[in-house]
Amino acid sequence: IYSARLTLSEIPLFGSRRVKASVWVKNLTDEHYRVFELAYVGIASTSRVIQFGTPRTVGLETTLAF
Repeated sequence: IYSARLTLSEIPLFGSRRVKASVWVKNLTDEHYRVFELAYVGIASTSRVIQFGTPRTVGLETTLAF
């Protein structure tokens, strides 16, 4: 599973204030993967419970320093 982050820092805003901006992606390739799997075996049937991992997530983060 690949993740990525691009950050631009020390961006002058006004006066001595600076901004830092980041864009990030988790699960970059949007891979489907199992986190948990449980099988129930009964006399008449079998059932499975599967939990999949988080899909691709994208975010933006900003920080203001003054």
